[in-house]
Amino acid sequence: MSWSGTGEVVAKIDPDRERQRLNALYVQMSDEELEKVGSDPAALTEWARESLRQEMDRRGLQWQVREAFPAELPDHNNVLLVLRFYEYLARAAEDRRTLQKAGIEAHFFGESAPGPAGLVSWVPRTGVGILVRTVDLAVSLELIGELPNRDQENAQLEPHSKE
Repeated sequence: MSWSGTGEVVAKIDPDRERQRLNALYVQMSDEELEKVGSDPAALTEWARESLRQEMDRRGLQWQVREAFPAELPDHNNVLLVLRFYEYLARAAEDRRTLQKAGIEAHFFGESAPGPAGLVSWVPRTGVGILVRTVDLAVSLELIGELPNRDQENAQLEPHSKE
């Protein structure tokens, strides 16, 4: 027994007894249960992985680790940014249709909105917003009239001729 520093007494685990406990546990499991336990080896201790592998080998089972969703690093194609907030849903729907007609993926969100992979974000606003991919932001702003298009910008910069 040892002291945890929080006032609790913590028992040390005897490695041999823990291996015996795990071996007895895995012997009682069905093949499907073993495969399910083995599907996430990162969640197992070294002793558990060793005992599980021994039991699966004894039964002639293959350890098939199910791949998690591949980690995807954020880039301009998979990061969503707020395009604009709208007080009225009708105006937001109109702008979303405009974006979709141009081939831009646009998503609505409100105060509590599901995001990628089911994550929920909190936005301290009322109304509705539209999200677009980073790569589509500038074109989206032009399409909904939030940003002057390049021709308008250039026309404003050119000196006016006096006639």
